[in-house]
Amino acid sequence: MKKELLKQAISFSKSGFRIFKCSGKRPCGAWRHNPYITPDEVEEFLEGWTGNYGIAPTKNQLIIDIDPRNFEPGDMPHKRLFAAC
Repeated sequence: MKKELLKQAISFSKSGFRIFKCSGKRPCGAWRHNPYITPDEVEEFLEGWTGNYGIAPTKNQLIIDIDPRNFEPGDMPHKRLFAAC
């Protein structure tokens, strides 16, 4: 796994997110039932993994996926969303 992605995964874990392995955008295995992986365990868990990883939000969190490929260059959809709230 690339060093920058690993750093991000550790940061997500430190923020309380559960980390799980993905194949493309699909979770691998019984990810909902896997135990919580501590920040210290993330590197070993993802060692040699060439796929993606996912994060599971807590019941009090909402994740909005904004794909920049769907907008014109320079468009900032997240800023429009925040302004509308």
